[in-house]
Amino acid sequence: MKNNILKLIKSKGLILIFILIITLPLFQNYTQLFNDKLLNEKKKQTVNPTYNKKEPISKYFSEKEKYFGDTFGFRDYFIRLSNYTDVNLFNKSPSKDVVIGKNDYLYSSEELNDYNRTNTLSDEDINKIANNIIILQNNLKNIGINFAFTVAPNKSTIYPEYMKTGSINPNDKSNLEKLEKVIAEKSINYIDYKKLMLENKDKYALYYKRDTHWNNIAATLVGDELIKTIGSFYDLGEFSIKPIDIKEKFRQCDLDDLLGIKTPILENTSTPDIKFSKNKLPKTLVYHDSFYYNVLPMLDDFFVQRIDLHNLNSPFHSTFDQFSQNTEIVVFEIVERYLGNLLNYDFNVFNDDLSKIKDYSSTSLNLDIKNPNNKAVSKDIAFYPYSDYMGFASLSKESSITWDVNKENANYILLEFENVPKYENLSLAWADENGDLKENQIANFILSPQKTTYLIEIKNPMEITKLRLSLGNKSNVNLNLKEIKIIN
Repeated sequence: MKNNILKLIKSKGLILIFILIITLPLFQNYTQLFNDKLLNEKKKQTVNPTYNKKEPISKYFSEKEKYFGDTFGFRDYFIRLSNYTDVNLFNKSPSKDVVIGKNDYLYSSEELNDYNRTNTLSDEDINKIANNIIILQNNLKNIGINFAFTVAPNKSTIYPEYMKTGSINPNDKSNLEKLEKVIAEKSINYIDYKKLMLENKDKYALYYKRDTHWNNIAATLVGDELIKTIGSFYDLGEFSIKPIDIKEKFRQCDLDDLLGIKTPILENTSTPDIKFSKNKLPKTLVYHDSFYYNVLPMLDDFFVQRIDLHNLNSPFHSTFDQFSQNTEIVVFEIVERYLGNLLNYDFNVFNDDLSKIKDYSSTSLNLDIKNPNNKAVSKDIAFYPYSDYMGFASLSKESSITWDVNKENANYILLEFENVPKYENLSLAWADENGDLKENQIANFILSPQKTTYLIEIKNPMEITKLRLSLGNKSNVNLNLKEIKIIN
């Protein structure tokens, strides 16, 4: 009898536990009694739908199901448990953004192309990036500003030994290796952080194991190298920057955030020991990404003034003019895995220089679209002729001007503007001898208030028969155009 009672209690107990497990999420969902938000998910929060009689009820239930799936009680705990199981038991990444390595190392999947030497930039693209940088360096030099360019190396570039598999193409060159070679040839003022890291990796742990970034030890070495480089332009005086008090400490790391788990290990960190110079560096603009977040704050007292600008959120072309007054130094830093972004990065806030073209001939277009002798077609354009330039204003998203050209051989097209009021996105297209406007025959560029002359290169020189200038895909774009030249 006693055994039967125990069996009954056990069976009922299991049923009660099961009911408790499946009802707890519902209880939490409606009471929010516990704080169960553990994950830092980078997705739009699902909105609780309201029933609309005018819409099918199936749509309401579908949206409600999606909402419940994203918000049910203890959801984050279940996801974290699943992720812990994947990572620690099956050694598998639950996120496409994270690569699991050896010895507790994690890597960003954005590094894989560089590590494997796959989908790398062509030599032509690398040369274009380097040319843009040297043009910037020379333009800045002409107005009395010193320049330094640098790249923060990927973690897998410094610690390839902790990747689980070897590089697919180990004998090929990565984007950084290609760029460094051209940088040396063009005498770009370059701070070589890759060399710095490789020289110090046996002495220090330089990158967080569970994060994409270098740690405070590396940041201190980087800060020292930065001040040495830009300080060489001036009589800065003696200084020293070195890492001390090196220890292990808990830090929640960004790759673990992407995995949805807590960082399970202690990470190496340090304190910077700094002896500041007696003299200070002049006003400096630093364009950077997140790799400089733990570098720049420790260096504040080396500068009379320093303005830090994110190289994507506050790009060079839209901020330099605003902050350039009295600036004597510009630094540009970017992480290795984003070098491809420099291919179309707009450094050029200075007028393009025709002097680099030797022995050219040119033909000027008649910009007066109302002239009966001019073969020009405008679409949704207001036209205002002035004595020194022609004014155009867009009236719709499809506003454009097309000029017929008498089969001119073209290597470049020069556009000169007057009184540029604000930034605008423009595009210039050219038609081949058959009159066809093709996708690979378009140049997109940003009209900048501090720049009036634009030299558009035609990569594959050809006979052109038409030019089409499109005004920014929006209305109320105002242009004062002085000249368009076709250059051969």
